[in-house]
Parts: sequence; structure tokens; C-alpha cells
Amino acid sequence: MSILPVLTRARIGYVFAHSSHLIPGTAVLSLDMFYPFERARRARKVCYALAAIWTLAGLSQLGCRQRVKSPAAAAPAPAGPRLSFNEHIQPILSENCYACHGSDARARKGELRLDRPTDAFAPRKGGPAIVKGDPEHSPVIRRILSKDREEVMPPPDSHKHLKPEEIAMLQQWVREGAVYEEHWAFVPPKKSAEPATARTDWARNAVDRFILARLEKESLSPSPEADRAALLRRVTYDLTGLPP
Repeated sequence: MSILPVLTRARIGYVFAHSSHLIPGTAVLSLDMFYPFERARRARKVCYALAAIWTLAGLSQLGCRQRVKSPAAAAPAPAGPRLSFNEHIQPILSENCYACHGSDARARKGELRLDRPTDAFAPRKGGPAIVKGDPEHSPVIRRILSKDREEVMPPPDSHKHLKPEEIAMLQQWVREGAVYEEHWAFVPPKKSAEPATARTDWARNAVDRFILARLEKESLSPSPEADRAALLRRVTYDLTGLPP
């Protein structure tokens, strides 16, 4: 049987990680443990010390970068425009409340409906569920903010949770008078004022101006206009499914 050499090299490989998921400066060691006793012990100590130094240096660099990139605490958002029931409030109630306080009489709890203003504002033993203009005295808002598991709404066993921004919208809506709206299909359309845009040479009609206003809001620019051949190809595919 062959005998391995007594003295072999101790290999130290340092991997300087440049990818985002590795710690920069991390040291990866591989030793051939065939040194005679004392020399092997000393070599291991040196290697481990070097590894510790490189690892600490990498962690220090990573921590510095994270501290530099950490954003400052966000300022509280100012109160937005008047909320729309159909656009902002109805989706919240439909997702979290209507299962127990909606149109289904068999599943309804507490004899309370929140999908109709006549029921939400109706006199009750503890007062109406929603007090117009007064979220602090509206039982619905109080139950949403409650920390008592027996009173908080939605109840814990429903596995539904209102986000802080949704709670803020409900409070703002009640503060603004808790105005209900009919289903959008029954609301007559109203002409909206055309928005002002920084660029005036792109829009050809009112629809273009609304599109351009949204693009400018998102700091985007319209795509260049396609040539006639590309337009003909597109419309032909839309109408016939075949190339021209």
C-alpha cells in the first residue's frame, strides 16, 4: 500500500463573491491535512485566522452598503381627494364584510347589512352602524379598530385582515359623510374635463389627452407612431387572423 507524502501543500482559496446573494469577501478554505503534527496545527490556525479576517471584512462592507442604501422613514401621506364608494370602499366591504353583512339573509349576522345605506344608517340599539361624518363614534369603525378578539371585525376565524391603508380609507369615507353610490351600471355617465398635459403636440383627440396625462404621471413617453404597413398588418390580423 502506498504511503501518502508526509508534507503536502496547504491550499487556501479565496472566493470574492460579486453576486448579490453572496457575502463579499467570504473566504472558502480547503486544506490537505497531511502536515506533521505541530506544523499542521499551526497551518490550520493561520488559515482560520485569515478566513475570519476576510469574512469580517466582507460583512463590514455589506453592512456599510446596506446602511447607505436604507431609505429614510417615509413621511405620512397627505389626505387624498374625496373617496368614491364604488371605486374605493365597495371592494373593501365586498371582500371583508359582505359575507356576513350583505344581501344573503341566511348568512347575515347581527341583523346588519352594510351593502345598503338604509340599513347602515338605520337606528339600532347601540346607535346606527355608521355615523355620517364621525368615524370615532361609528360602531363599524370601532369594531374594526378593536383589539378584543370577541369584538374585532372581521372576526379572527374569518381569516380576513384589513390592511392599514384600507382602514384609513374607511375612516376617511365615513368622515366625508359615508356617501353610498348606486352600482356603476346604473349611474349615468358624465363627461369629464380633459386633463392638462405638458406635451401639446401628441394628442389628436380627448382620448389621447387622457392617455398622455397618465403617461406623464408615470414619467413615461408615448411610443413612436407605427408606419402604415405596420398598421395595416395589425388591423388585418385583428379582423381576419391572417397576414395581409
